[in-house]
This record gives sequence, C-alpha cells and structure tokens, in this order.
Amino acid sequence: MTTSQPVSPTVERLREDQIPAAAGVLARAFQNDPPLAYGIPDPAERARILPMFMKPFVTFASLFGEVYVAAGKLESVAIWLPLDNLDETPEHDHQAGVDTIPSIVGPESSARFMNIIRFVEGFHQRFAAGRHLYLQWLGVEPSRQGQGLGSATITPELRRADSEGLLCYLETFQPRNVPLYLRHGFQIMAEEVEPVSGLRAWFFLRRPR
Repeated sequence: MTTSQPVSPTVERLREDQIPAAAGVLARAFQNDPPLAYGIPDPAERARILPMFMKPFVTFASLFGEVYVAAGKLESVAIWLPLDNLDETPEHDHQAGVDTIPSIVGPESSARFMNIIRFVEGFHQRFAAGRHLYLQWLGVEPSRQGQGLGSATITPELRRADSEGLLCYLETFQPRNVPLYLRHGFQIMAEEVEPVSGLRAWFFLRRPR
C-alpha cells in the first residue's frame, strides 16, 4: 500500500490584476499580528482597514520588487524588495500609494506604527545596510497555514539569493514564525522588545548557500 505525498504548489509572479486579492490575503493573514493589533487595536476596524493598508505594499513591490504567489487559487503572498542601502524614494512611494497609508489608518494609528517602524529600521540598517533581499511580508490564508504554502512561496527568491550571492533579511513579531525561518537557513541576529509597545521582535539574516 502506498501513500501519496503532498504536492508542492507551483509558485509564480503576481500579475497586476491580482493585487487586490493579494492585499486581501495579507490582510487576513496579519489580522492578529502583534504590530498591526497594536497599531489598530479594534479588531473590526482592523479587519476593515487592513485590505486598504496592504494594497500599497503589494503595489510597491509589484512595481519595484518581486511578489510571488501560489498558482491557482491565490492563498499565499511573499513580498520581496531588492535593497541597496535601503534606497527608497518619495516618488516611488507616491506612485505605489504608500504615501496614502497615514490617511488610511488615521493619525493615532500612524503614530503607533511609527514607533514600530523606527525600531525595526534601526536593526535593518545594522544587519543589512548593503545590497540584499528584504522579505517584507509573507502571508498565507489562515485556513491554509501550516501546510507548506509559506515555504513554497519564499523558495524562488531564496534560490535567486543563493545563485546571485545575496543576503536575505527579515523581521517578525510572531513567535510561531521563528521555526519556519530557521528551517530556511535564516539566523537570528537579535531578539529585542520595542520599548513603547512592549512587543518582542526577531531579526533574521540569511547568508547565501
């Protein structure tokens, strides 16, 4: 008697017409993520806002980075930014709509998010100031988490990093994500608590293999 092995999903680049669906997946995946719950404390308001919040990030990466999704039914999204000295321009932000995020979330949430942004940017500069690939967002539809979709969706860019000799960097505030990244060759560079929010973060770097 033989047992079938799960088939690894095919992963492809995001199409422009898939941007709203990808933003929806990220919104649902990050509904209970600690920084977003801190920034937008009311769960119903958070569920309403997050699709609009995520769309500029997906748009930005589709224009200036790389976005991978599982082929077929869109249930996983990986957003990568190729960065050199964290170079990002106001023109790029405006083109993608990133500059609209403060008005989407409102002044109180914007101030809360700025605490997080300043905190993580300091570690980003410290550990990956030169040319590298930044895994900005990885989200899987909640009903499909723990089934290998996240691993499959980041694999193409990890292979690129290995072939081009590039570092990969990411941070997470979600403890359950830590084993996933360790399995893919990332190393924990720091584990620190953001002092205003009290949220704990892990900062990862992956050297090319």
